[in-house]
Amino acid sequence: MFRSLRDHQKIKIKLLVVLLAAITPFLIFIFYLFDLWYDTRRQLVIDENITTARLIATNINQSFQIGESTAVMVADQSINQVSQDTQPLRNTDELQEFVKGIQNKGSDLKEVGFFDLAGNIIATSVVLTPEREKANIADRAYFQETIRTKKPSRSGVVFGKLTGQYIIAHAAPVLQEGVVRAVTVSTFDVVQLKTKLESTLTNKNRVIILVDSEKHVAFRLFEPLEQIEKLQSITGNPHVQVASQGIESLFDFESFPAISATERFIGVTAPMGNQIPHWVVVSMQPLSQIYAPLLQLQSSMWIILGSALIFSFALVSYVIRKIRVIY
Repeated sequence: MFRSLRDHQKIKIKLLVVLLAAITPFLIFIFYLFDLWYDTRRQLVIDENITTARLIATNINQSFQIGESTAVMVADQSINQVSQDTQPLRNTDELQEFVKGIQNKGSDLKEVGFFDLAGNIIATSVVLTPEREKANIADRAYFQETIRTKKPSRSGVVFGKLTGQYIIAHAAPVLQEGVVRAVTVSTFDVVQLKTKLESTLTNKNRVIILVDSEKHVAFRLFEPLEQIEKLQSITGNPHVQVASQGIESLFDFESFPAISATERFIGVTAPMGNQIPHWVVVSMQPLSQIYAPLLQLQSSMWIILGSALIFSFALVSYVIRKIRVIY
């Protein structure tokens, strides 16, 4: 006699259960590997962004130190060029040659200048066009801060009135018996600084943005300078604000609508400089880019597993139909 159809169905179900039980440990292992890969990849990307942000910050700090030390040196060496009156001597040939010589020695410097307390040009290392000869920097915050505090100061990214280009300025007071007699200024070309930083990096897919102390986007590496206005909203991000107070901040699955409306990012914001608010370096990567290889591998694995299961079920069903169990 032969078993009933119901008995065959029970045998079929038991075989399917045995099959599932056999592959369950393998599935658990696969899930564990995927989870481990995600965590390892995430930590690797965070470490890479921390290293990149700190490297960028170090390079910029070195440039800032050159700018500040140049302004201070020019101020210290210019004391003998200053008169005892409230205004320094104007347009002296000796002073003009002096600042040109300083600028030529500092290849990264865009301009070295000497200004009276009213913000008028006394001497500068750049050749001025007729319309810029009467340029005045008295309205610049860094200029007024130097006069008020009698200490060196640094600007954010500003449009240079003498160069006609975006610059970062360092100012230092020319002090005589504790009284500010004039102000020296050394500047960096933002485009030149951006190009210099880009040459130090090999990964062009990473998003790197510099935010200045006045909460303005200075630039984004490997992107045109004209695009910075579209990125301005990034300065309101909580992680950028934390870094501006001198605290490094990590983020995961963070949204930056100014960069992408749908993408999420992982990275770090790192402070730079010793003045509060700090300049901030943002280094990050989109999650889709980070996990793309893993997602592709995961998709392939699911296809293989799904195909294997379907084939196994079909094979078991076929075999069950052919088996006849005899009492």
